[in-house]
Amino acid sequence: LSTAALCESMLGESGRNAELIEFLHRESEGNPFFIVEVMRALADEAGNLSAVAQQRLPAQILTGGVRAVLDRRISHVPQWAHPLLELAAVAGRDLDLQMLAHSASATALTSHSLDGWLMHCADMSLLELREQQWRFTHHKLRECVLARSQAAGRLAQLHHEAARAIESAYPAPRRDEHIVKLAHHYLEAGPLFPAEQLYDAALPAAACQLQQLSFAEAASLLERVQEVTASAALEAPRRYELFLALGEAHIRAGNRDLGKR
Repeated sequence: LSTAALCESMLGESGRNAELIEFLHRESEGNPFFIVEVMRALADEAGNLSAVAQQRLPAQILTGGVRAVLDRRISHVPQWAHPLLELAAVAGRDLDLQMLAHSASATALTSHSLDGWLMHCADMSLLELREQQWRFTHHKLRECVLARSQAAGRLAQLHHEAARAIESAYPAPRRDEHIVKLAHHYLEAGPLFPAEQLYDAALPAAACQLQQLSFAEAASLLERVQEVTASAALEAPRRYELFLALGEAHIRAGNRDLGKR
C-alpha cells in the first residue's frame, strides 16, 4: 500500500489530508510498519484515531514504538561491530567508506574486515546499498544509533575520531572537498581539540561556504567557533581574523547590523 492508501484505510476520508500524508511519508519514508507506529503516536496525542487529521502536526516524531523496535534491532549488533556503526552514524546517513577505512574503529576490526562489517550490518537490515552508495536503511535508525551514543556520553569522542579519519583519508589538497564536514566534527568534538586547531579547520570551511554563496551557513559556523573559543587563549591575530570573517559573513548574508558590530 502507498502512504496515502494506508492513511485512508486507517482514517477514512479524513486520511486524505495532504499535509498528514506528507508528514507520514517523510517520517516513515513509506515504510508501512513505521507509518502505523507514527499514526499510533499521533492518535495517543490527539486522544483517538479519528482526531488525528484535525490536530496540529509536530515538526518530527520518533515514537516509543518505533524507537523500541529500532533499539531492539541495534542491541542485537555484536560488540565488534558497534564502534564502526556509531562512527558511521556520526558522519551522516550516507557512508563515507574511505573515511571509515582510515578510522581507529576500522583498525580495531582485527578479526573482521570493513566489507565483512558492511555485509553483517546489511544482513541485519541496518545498512543498504542503493545506487552504488552504502547508507543507513532508514534515517530514524541512524537517529537511534546517535541517541544511544549520546546517552553513553560518546558523541564528542566519535566526532574527534571522525575528524582524525577524514584527515587521514583525505590529505591535502583533496581535503578541501571535505573541509566543511571536518570543521563540523571539530566543533562537535568540543574541548578534545585545542582552540587553534578548531580555528585552523573552521576558517577555511567558512571561506569555502562563502565561495559557494552559503553566507548564512558561514556566519552560523563562525558564530559557533566564536562561542566555543570565547574562553580559550586564542592568539590576538587569529581572534581578529575570526571577527573580520564573521562580520563579512553576516554582511553578505544580509545582516549588516550584525556585521558591523
